[in-house]
Amino acid sequence: DNSVAHRVGVGVDGILTARLSGRVQADGHLRRYTAGATGRKSTVNNALVNASLKYQATRRLVGRLGFWR
Repeated sequence: DNSVAHRVGVGVDGILTARLSGRVQADGHLRRYTAGATGRKSTVNNALVNASLKYQATRRLVGRLGFWR
């Protein structure tokens, strides 16, 4: 099927402490189909939210924790 897609996103990165940094991000995705089977949706919308933390324990040891929905 032929489709046209648009994607938009916004996010913030920050350093919380000397060893802890984080990121929060939100994305939206819109896909519109120009031709398709009958009975099928002509548009599909998706949203994604992401939050992650990075902990730098030592120079070589890094811990990462992430959530998305």
